[in-house]
Amino acid sequence: MILDKHSICFFEIDEGHFELQLKQLYDGKMEEVKEEIESARIRDNSVHPWQQYYELVISKRGNVIILTPLFNEVVANDRLDLRLVHLNKHAIDLLNPGRIKIEDYYIGDILCVFKLQQKQMRRGSTIFKFTEKNNIAKLFVISAWLRSLSPYRTSKGNFLCVSSSFSTVIEMNKDILPGAYINQLLSAEVVSPILTPGQFLLNFNKDNRITVAKMSPRLITTNTYAPFVISAKEACSEVKEIFENYQNAFAKYNREKAYGILEVTIGFGSNGLLAIKNQNIDSHRYKTKLQEYTAEIPYAYFSFTIYDLNDPPTAKKWNRAVMVKISTETDFFYADVLSAQKNRENLLVQARCALESFDWDMFKRLENRTVEVKQCKEYKSCPINYEIDENSNADKLIQALYGGNPIPFIDFAIESNISIGTFKLLETQTKYAKMVADEKLSALIGSSSFGCGKTAAIASAAIHSLHVNPKSLQMVTAVTNSAVVALIEKIIQLKPNIKIVRIISTHNTTVLPSTQLTDFDYPTVLAELLKECVMNPRCDIAENLLNQMLAYLKKHNILYTNSFRTVRMRNMFQNANGYNDEDILNFFMDHEKPTIIVGTVASILYFFSKSWKSWVNRVNTIQIDEASGLPRETLLKITTLFPNSKYSLVRDYRPPHIYYESDASKLIIDTAIGETLRDCLSKNRFPSVHFNEVFRRRRKIVQKLGKIFYDSTLESFHIRDGTETELQNSPSPNLQTSNKSPIIFISTDRSKHSKRGTLLTNTGETKTAVRLAKHLLKYIDKEDIAILCFHRAQINELRCAKSGVYVGSVDSVQGREWPVCIICTTRTLNYDTSSFMVDARRINFVLSRSKILTFILGHSKTKSGAHFWKDIITTSLENKTLVESDDFENILDPENSSTDSDDEYQFMN
Repeated sequence: MILDKHSICFFEIDEGHFELQLKQLYDGKMEEVKEEIESARIRDNSVHPWQQYYELVISKRGNVIILTPLFNEVVANDRLDLRLVHLNKHAIDLLNPGRIKIEDYYIGDILCVFKLQQKQMRRGSTIFKFTEKNNIAKLFVISAWLRSLSPYRTSKGNFLCVSSSFSTVIEMNKDILPGAYINQLLSAEVVSPILTPGQFLLNFNKDNRITVAKMSPRLITTNTYAPFVISAKEACSEVKEIFENYQNAFAKYNREKAYGILEVTIGFGSNGLLAIKNQNIDSHRYKTKLQEYTAEIPYAYFSFTIYDLNDPPTAKKWNRAVMVKISTETDFFYADVLSAQKNRENLLVQARCALESFDWDMFKRLENRTVEVKQCKEYKSCPINYEIDENSNADKLIQALYGGNPIPFIDFAIESNISIGTFKLLETQTKYAKMVADEKLSALIGSSSFGCGKTAAIASAAIHSLHVNPKSLQMVTAVTNSAVVALIEKIIQLKPNIKIVRIISTHNTTVLPSTQLTDFDYPTVLAELLKECVMNPRCDIAENLLNQMLAYLKKHNILYTNSFRTVRMRNMFQNANGYNDEDILNFFMDHEKPTIIVGTVASILYFFSKSWKSWVNRVNTIQIDEASGLPRETLLKITTLFPNSKYSLVRDYRPPHIYYESDASKLIIDTAIGETLRDCLSKNRFPSVHFNEVFRRRRKIVQKLGKIFYDSTLESFHIRDGTETELQNSPSPNLQTSNKSPIIFISTDRSKHSKRGTLLTNTGETKTAVRLAKHLLKYIDKEDIAILCFHRAQINELRCAKSGVYVGSVDSVQGREWPVCIICTTRTLNYDTSSFMVDARRINFVLSRSKILTFILGHSKTKSGAHFWKDIITTSLENKTLVESDDFENILDPENSSTDSDDEYQFMN
């Protein structure tokens, strides 16, 4: 697609071509993309505002690709690591100028997708070595489709190989696959050798499309039926020589049975395959047809179908065709008879190809014809060098994840739980913190359910590691900004005076909502520090560095000329131009001396691979939250960047839903390490800690969700807080949360949703949600209430209403929770057929956002037949907490009920 000849690349797209590309790639979303690209001007003026760097993670059949931004954070849906792009045919052509195309694919786009029989598998050692003397068909370990093949340690030829059944690290000579394209199109069948030395045919498993990859001929042997693709320049001598050898071999056999060609399919052209079929050999007819397509013939395609002439095929006997297949083990071509008749199924015959009448002169004329493939100047590539030192902590992590030696277990004796200030850790949190701080462990995995103090455990582990090793530099990272903010808040709560800095781009400080910004963001802290230093006349700073600091403040519009009192400083500020990121960073680190660095994985990669590179080896421990959603390629990048750090991957026991449209979710799941982590835990390949002690949720919530989603493995250690006490003291028996169920279902059966295109809204549900929120505000603060919606159109309608509380989508509240949540389901018809609404991860996620009480607004009759919702409604009926929308105020507050009229319901148009 947009990859160059490197397995993993950066891509830089210049202004002139990027405008046209956007119109084709984003299908009607041009305005949204333009805003994002324009904001790049604020991010870094040293990079051209239209230059964007991306890396392709995986692609599927050539029209859908997933990109991960390199050194740039993307804030869409708060996922900073992945982007789905749908390509139309024009966009594909636009991104591949000058390349040879066959149907919808380009020569060289596919590599290494093998489908082997079970008997060909070998699971002896965990590291499989490939050399040119070996045969991939004998040593390769993929039993089904190969999902991805990624470089791991390129100097030694190590590749991370992921299949549908298992993952492993393989080792082979990097020169075996010259000019190989990796991680591009992964839906092809067995690789077959073709006539041109060193090239092999890749036959698509569904669409019967073909392309060529360059590999050593000794790597693969196969008996797969396949046509072959050859270069027009090399076709003449090789095709004729091989078929002449074939005819000579046939002469040794009994000539009493005549065999010959009754059908020949020949195709030419750069824009597709031309099929020419005829049941009889007619040299003049073929010559005429071929001459019509000699203007542009970069590649030629041949498919010979051979029949037994003693038993001529009829309309009913086409399945007796004998197809040519190729073998590298002999000099002959063999052909199997394909027949429905049992007596002919296994018949092996030698077939003769009557090529005497074929127009070889036409090939002679093509010998000097060459195809010029121009270098596309718009796309410049810069390969990532994956080099991880052997026996480093990063190497041990990757090896343990993908088939190498497991991480050894260490028995941690816990005499007493750790206390940080007034906060005393639970037993599992204490065990986790000690494991993170122990220098003997190179990696571990944490597994957490909802509300189990995972954030507190990660924060405590970072603080405890500083206590054990005061001179160390700790790093805490996550996939989303929401989780990062939660980690920062917890660290500051536990240790208010700790030196902490959050790595975040200047771009993101301008586009993220205020709820996801902190006082510890690097651009904010750096600006304050530089401002304080340059405005302080007693601050002793070298003039060169002072000029750079002034240039930084000037560029980001933090100070202006009239900010300075002295003429000297004003002149220096006006003349300041250009600064070195590394010099500014070193100054910042020397003065601030942070001990904990926090940020999203995308931010960490962005900063530490550039100006922060000299600080890489100072990072002692890296804890990665939300590791279930971390892409494999991103993990490889971060381990390459920090080879000597100790790693802790904290996963969700039941990962929340993916923040993408349904057609992309499977692709994104395929790229993440969630399934790999789960597999490693089941095989005890890592030291691990399972957080299952829930103390931020009511016991009944824990029991209910634990039974539905967590196999009843959760334990509740709930302590009542002030908000719960306020609800307990309310006059409403249903708000007195010690009674009945923590889930109240408000039926909106009398209200139906409306649909505009694909957008769903429910005005009746909106009115009920606003009335309910206003009713709850009589007892608790607005910060303790949230309205969460499954459908985005419903969010807009609710935000226009004056509810007085937070309104957001289910997709946008990762890492956040409230004492009371109001959940709007919106849909009223065909509920059980909506995969969007019955996704177990999504339902589990939204129900676990509430700490005390959950109100569900929905169509009870429809939902009672839907998976997962049925049990919730049944429980509500048993506990008498299923109420009608018109009556909920009378039931919740029988003494002071006052149902708002439609006139009192204020809705802004």
